[in-house]
Amino acid sequence: MNKFPSNWSEMKISQFAKRVKRKNSNQICDNVLTISANDGLIAQKEYFKKIVASKDTSGYTLLENGEFAYNKSYSEGFPVGAARRLRRYPDGIVSPLYICFCINQEILDLRYADYLFDSQWFISAIYSNAKEGARSHGLLNLGINEFFEASLPLPPLLEQKKIASMLTSVDKAIANIEKQINKLQNLKKATMNELISKGIGKTDISDNEFGKIPKNSDMNDCSTNWSFETLSDISHRIIDGTHFSPKSKNGTNIYLTAKNIKDGKINLDEISLISDEEHEVIYSRCDVKKGDILFTKDGTVGEVAINTLEDELSLLSSVAVLKINNKYCLTQYVYQWLRSSIFQDIIKKRLTGTALSRLTLEKINKLPILFPPLSEQQKITSILTTMDKLIETTKKQINQTKSLKKSLMQDLLSGSKRVNI
Repeated sequence: MNKFPSNWSEMKISQFAKRVKRKNSNQICDNVLTISANDGLIAQKEYFKKIVASKDTSGYTLLENGEFAYNKSYSEGFPVGAARRLRRYPDGIVSPLYICFCINQEILDLRYADYLFDSQWFISAIYSNAKEGARSHGLLNLGINEFFEASLPLPPLLEQKKIASMLTSVDKAIANIEKQINKLQNLKKATMNELISKGIGKTDISDNEFGKIPKNSDMNDCSTNWSFETLSDISHRIIDGTHFSPKSKNGTNIYLTAKNIKDGKINLDEISLISDEEHEVIYSRCDVKKGDILFTKDGTVGEVAINTLEDELSLLSSVAVLKINNKYCLTQYVYQWLRSSIFQDIIKKRLTGTALSRLTLEKINKLPILFPPLSEQQKITSILTTMDKLIETTKKQINQTKSLKKSLMQDLLSGSKRVNI
């Protein structure tokens, strides 16, 4: 990206921005902010659920609404860090490690600046001015002077405003879809808890140690009875992966750990590939088949996925495999139960007081499952699976809209696509 329209101007950041050096003297502000590439400048209490700043914040920079802070620390998708405008609060304080500045709005529109600092222009400009050599503690080797010497192309102010308006409209559409997804997920959660604890159309409910359960009208009729069983009762086997890490990482066989099980799915973005020899050793111990349930037992405990892959898998011991006996219980029903907040609360109670976040196979075998008749499992599963599909369809819609925004942003901010003024 080294060409832009002839009526655009190339300017150094110092020509349209001024450094903010205002200190939090006498600690007049206690709203400590952090920069999140995705969430912008956000209070540490909100982001981390606690304050991670030092007690003495008099050396922190005091930002006012509309001013920017730049964090030169690398994060995924943001190779030169992120510059973000304070939008959520009237003021806040940030680490002195951040470069803070305000914009001359007669030259640069604030909303356009938000997009400009996320553009390839900004990445290229910062890379051009950064000093050579390794990063220090993950920070780009870039001084304050080098930052303000970086040059960026700017359209005329009216064109900036029009571009910003178009991109803001897309952002609003994305935000609306995200709200829709949140509503669907909350509805699914509430529906799941209702169906799994009370069944369909049941009115006679009794309490037990794990919550509520429909009363059994006929104790001699197993086809209508609800009961609590253990996971071992409804499984052929419950096993876990290898207890050693493979040496080879350049083979052709998929090797998964707990980090690959997330949000009800297998995430293949960061898989390892191991050799045939090591795969055979691991697979002989833990033969993962299509349709088996994967359950994380170390680290982030309780993430669940159904294996939908045709290829054989190798697993680390942080993942357990549940081979469900479908004669008594549907795999899809078990999957929904394991993801329910009722079951997740049970896990938390089992982990309370333990030094490490982990469940042994012995403990997993003894974990409970609320066990309706097979016919009711089918009805419950059908309702919840339909809701899952609707959520997935909406997620695809938001991904498509984000892709559209990325493409539109590239065209508009490069000048390859012009707007009518």
